[in-house]
Amino acid sequence: MLSRVSVRGASSAAAASASAPRTQTTPSGLTVAADERNGAVSHLVLAFRAGTRHELPSQKGLVHHLRNFVGRDTNSYPGVSLLWSTASIGANVRAFATRELYGVAISAPRAQANLALSVLGHIAAQPSFKPWELEDINETLAADIAYRTPIDFLSEDVHRAAYRKGGLANGLFTPKKLIGKYKQEELQHFAGGHLLAGDGVLFGINVDNETLLSYGENHAPIKEGKGKPVDASPFVGGEIRRWSSGKVAHVLLVGEGASLSDVKGIAAQNVLLAALAHNTLKYGGKSGNGILAKAAGNEGAGISPYQAVYSDSGLAGIHLTVDGAAAGALVRTVAKTLKNVSVEDLEGAKALATARVIFGVESGRDFVIDKAAYLFGGKGECIVNAISQITKADVDAAAKKLTKKFAIASYGDIDHVPYVDEL
Repeated sequence: MLSRVSVRGASSAAAASASAPRTQTTPSGLTVAADERNGAVSHLVLAFRAGTRHELPSQKGLVHHLRNFVGRDTNSYPGVSLLWSTASIGANVRAFATRELYGVAISAPRAQANLALSVLGHIAAQPSFKPWELEDINETLAADIAYRTPIDFLSEDVHRAAYRKGGLANGLFTPKKLIGKYKQEELQHFAGGHLLAGDGVLFGINVDNETLLSYGENHAPIKEGKGKPVDASPFVGGEIRRWSSGKVAHVLLVGEGASLSDVKGIAAQNVLLAALAHNTLKYGGKSGNGILAKAAGNEGAGISPYQAVYSDSGLAGIHLTVDGAAAGALVRTVAKTLKNVSVEDLEGAKALATARVIFGVESGRDFVIDKAAYLFGGKGECIVNAISQITKADVDAAAKKLTKKFAIASYGDIDHVPYVDEL
């Protein structure tokens, strides 16, 4: 009934794929939007500009504590009563945190959308942080850290390397030594400065706009106000290497990508990534038939696209999984190919990029979170239309931007992985 997910620090390109929903702002400053598809299950999200990039240097891991507190007591209701209310209607509650956003998503039968909204507002915007309940989340924090996957390590490290001078370098996981170190007063102070209507968005799929707007204007228990703007986080490049046991090397090679406000840039980036690495089947294969797979000639290697899109910056690149002994040759080949890439089958790449975006909106349960992020920074344009208008010059510009400066993270058997200054 309640799950906690650390979604990757990005807004998916799929978030801009559908036609722009009607967006309104309540008198308190809350952004409200609905995507009415007339489906049987309503997917609702309440998110705030309170992701990890908003943490101060002395607050590393605080947002992780905030996220894992969801489902416990609020300022007005016991947590167990709210969760039982959602269980009684067959709803699912998920807390999430990215580098830009913190929030809660609920999926519930359409007929119970009003009840789901009432629960959503309290558990997302009114956490009480009672000391004895803060002690209860320590085990969940430790479990999150213990079950990190290679891509979790890579994503954390490549952000630290690429944005070492800005807030986007902050990780999604609390350091082990800080588990349980944040007290009620510290968490309340952070929530009081960030869980504000002016920094919030209420978005829903399979719910009418009037329902959301009425709740946002008349019933949402969200404090009025707007927090301080976050400092820009420029891409600077760099590398972080993390050795681990085993015979496999995991490598994330990225460059600077498009920001949320640059829909044309996101579209060109998706076309480029589709040409570089793709599979002929939706869920099939390892390296597939993209430009990089053909250049590498390593049937055992995993080659997949990676992108992370933020309000003022972004990352785009390639995730590699390969036998450690072959990592050096593969990484050098990929870097060289990226610097000299030429997309010959532009229409094929555009068709594949469009398909990926459409596949990305298949699950309203996941799409609703990405769309909330997009509403904070996007321009409301349809990325499918933008992809159809991309030219070869646009793709070349995206490739040039990506390869201007690299950031690299490696994990596993990395003795043969080249350093970034060797690429």
